[in-house]
Amino acid sequence: MAKTRIVKLEVGIRKCEKALAKFEANEAKARKRWTIAYHSFLKATADLAGLKRFNTLRHENLRKKVIQWPEKSVELTRKRDETRMAIAEQKVEIARQSIELSTVMVKEKAEQKAVDDLVEQVHLLNNGVITALEIRNHYLSSHVYGLMVDKKGNLRSQLTWVNSDQTKKVVALVNTIQLVLPDLADQAMEKIRSFFGRFQAMSVMDEAVQAMHDLTKELLVEKMQFRVGPNLYRFLSLELDQEIFPELRIAQDLLKRSIRSEKTNTYIRLYKRASRADNWEPIRQT
Repeated sequence: MAKTRIVKLEVGIRKCEKALAKFEANEAKARKRWTIAYHSFLKATADLAGLKRFNTLRHENLRKKVIQWPEKSVELTRKRDETRMAIAEQKVEIARQSIELSTVMVKEKAEQKAVDDLVEQVHLLNNGVITALEIRNHYLSSHVYGLMVDKKGNLRSQLTWVNSDQTKKVVALVNTIQLVLPDLADQAMEKIRSFFGRFQAMSVMDEAVQAMHDLTKELLVEKMQFRVGPNLYRFLSLELDQEIFPELRIAQDLLKRSIRSEKTNTYIRLYKRASRADNWEPIRQT
């Protein structure tokens, strides 16, 4: 709105300046016409005073010039003064619009600064939210996901933690856990393939190696990705011998670091209450 007003005022000022230039040119012409007519009057007066013959055409023309001068002077002066008044009006209008333009521009600048500050602040706050979410997701990946598999290797549907005074609660869900760091997953894939290459050549595998071979095989799907499900969490919960399964120990660590929740508000739910006697109330999350 302010920018539209600024444009209108700038156009108005240019129109006034153009009109002012025209009036000033007309005023200069009016002054010149008066000066020429005045000098003509003076010359006619002098010529009339020096005539020796009267009642002639020349005498009559000179006499008319002298007699008509007062009226002609008044008319020329009136036109000049009208032009000068128009000039003064245009200058007043230019000054008025210039003052208004300055006021609007100051206001527009202040409004734009307020908008700039708002945009900058929102971006800063959003960056803070993103950073906080990344920190929280990293913490969840490092401390929560591995706990979602029970001692029998079964994937829990949810897991709940409550603080000692029973006023805060964290509920972890598994429906949104997925792999989102493909580089680490690909590195884990290479370690598992290396494990396959080392043991597939064996004609007979012992029971433990065979079980590990079957489990890791179930993790792999097309396009070098990992199937998210009970087998993955069972694999992540295993205590692997570093000397027997060095590749799988590295793969396990890489996979633990590669998993996270895509939408933490659906994966982690937070609750609070004033005391143990009160009902749990959900805490809003971004």
